[in-house]
Amino acid sequence: QAAAFRQAQAQKQRPQEPEAATAAENALTFVLTEDRLEVRDPPELLPEMLERLDLGERDTFYDLGSGVGKVVLQTAMTVRLRRCVGIELARSRVRTARSMLRRARQEKLIVSRRCVFANADFMASDLSDATCVYTCSTAFSLRFMRMLARKIEGL
Repeated sequence: QAAAFRQAQAQKQRPQEPEAATAAENALTFVLTEDRLEVRDPPELLPEMLERLDLGERDTFYDLGSGVGKVVLQTAMTVRLRRCVGIELARSRVRTARSMLRRARQEKLIVSRRCVFANADFMASDLSDATCVYTCSTAFSLRFMRMLARKIEGL
């Protein structure tokens, strides 16, 4: 099923930046909510993933290592959440994400009650209000992912 979905997506031939396409093809997505951890393929599956998670107005969504904010913005534009948060260490990426958020707000595209981007180390960040924690990166080692899992295990 997932392979068929990926093939259908590839056939749409959407224009993508070459580097972004390569990164997306190789990425795995890890989603932890309340009692389950899902490991998914590239972020193109985000709409399906959000639908399956059945998030709502009481939920707070975190994207750890949010980059330029694509996942946070897409989530904030499609799901009415209490809060949608992107945490990214690279200042330049946070600046880009905040700029895109301002533009989305001007166009009245954001449906979540609150959407923010923080320039911070997510391992040192308070995630206590999280109901859904997301990360998508092949840059993290297995050891680091285990440390992250321990950090969010008690949420």
